[in-house]
Amino acid sequence: MNMKKPLAIYVVCFIFLVQTVSACSCSGSITPQTSFENSGAVFLGKIIDIREIESGSGGMGETYLETDFEVIESFKGTSEKKITILTLKNTGSNCGYTFGFGDPEGPIGQEYIVYADYTDYITEDTQLSTGACSSTKSVIGAENEINFLRELAQEDKTNIFEIIWKWFSNLF
Repeated sequence: MNMKKPLAIYVVCFIFLVQTVSACSCSGSITPQTSFENSGAVFLGKIIDIREIESGSGGMGETYLETDFEVIESFKGTSEKKITILTLKNTGSNCGYTFGFGDPEGPIGQEYIVYADYTDYITEDTQLSTGACSSTKSVIGAENEINFLRELAQEDKTNIFEIIWKWFSNLF
């Protein structure tokens, strides 16, 4: 009986599975406009605290970070002055986002543009979360994107007012 053929199939399947589940893969580059439209909340904020949630929290056996932000400017989805963002701790092989990663000074006080969405898959409560495949980034060098988000936010508010006005006008 030739055992080489079944063994080769198992090895190929194992390699394929390991490669497909061990790395984060984002689908191409996403424009700020697309990220804005697909996010539940978009804001410019300054990190005021970070806490690690021990492995096993959230039911997935992963380590998470809760990052508290002072909201400097909200572009969409929130009017809060302080927001907590939940992220999977980035280990290099997952799609987590670690704010201030690699900064010897630490992340406290750093400012970010955060594209977040409401989820309940990490904890039982609905929270805002972000990841490596979002457009979340440091504000350093992002002045053009911040200005573009201001324009999008204004358009978004204008569209809401237009919709409400049309609805209200149709009542009479």
